[in-house]
Amino acid sequence: MFGGLVVFKRDTKTARRALGLAAAAGFAALSMASQALAAQEIHITNVQMDTKFQATLSNFNGAVYSNGVQFTATFMGNGPLGLNGAAVPDLFGFCIDIFHEINLGAQSLFYMDNQGDPNPLTIDYHTANGTVLTNAQKTAMTNLIDTGFILHQHETVANYAETEMRIAAIQAAIWQVEVPAVTVNVISANLTTGVGSEFATYQSYFNAYKTGAYVPLGDANDRVFTITSLNGNQNFAIGWPIPGVPEPSTWAMMLLGFGGLGAMLRRRRAVALAA
Repeated sequence: MFGGLVVFKRDTKTARRALGLAAAAGFAALSMASQALAAQEIHITNVQMDTKFQATLSNFNGAVYSNGVQFTATFMGNGPLGLNGAAVPDLFGFCIDIFHEINLGAQSLFYMDNQGDPNPLTIDYHTANGTVLTNAQKTAMTNLIDTGFILHQHETVANYAETEMRIAAIQAAIWQVEVPAVTVNVISANLTTGVGSEFATYQSYFNAYKTGAYVPLGDANDRVFTITSLNGNQNFAIGWPIPGVPEPSTWAMMLLGFGGLGAMLRRRRAVALAA
């Protein structure tokens, strides 16, 4: 698994289906159950992502898929995060480790879920020993990861295409922020091109996210946690937004399109965003 820069491999042509909101409430309750350090092994049985969007990296020969990843997983044994065999709620994350690979579809993978760790983003995964991340990198990555997670939580059939594009741009931006020495570019494969095209919008989102020229959907209290592979597969960061945020005014700014970039993201009236 080491030695080559391998990212997401395509072994399914089925894009991830639009996700409902039912799991979000359970995840929030789990997230807030304990602020203390906690870790528990989980068993991942399925891995899915929308493979429409791609990017290139300067130290990798070829394109890679860029998007968030949806996992189906259960807890192993009784522990601080859940009971043995219980489903891990809405486990949706972003790759922070492009040196390893993970296949899509049915899997049997074992990870350590470190939810509760107050500062899991310490080093990048792009060098042999890992380069220590700066505080600015940690903040930028946390904002991106939580924003992407919140977008995922509010994804519907109606806003699926727009949301997936934003989440894909966020994944590419996370790689760029995490490892500035690597040049990340989003590419037009599978997308329409020209003025006002899918690619033009995708690129504008990526530029906004990687430079911080957007309105984060979380706030300074939000955190992330990571799931670390015990099989040598990719490692992922998971959003951990604090219930009750973002404020309605933040959503209003976001819905207008990140400072004029892109279309409005529609969401269900039934979703309460403030406590």
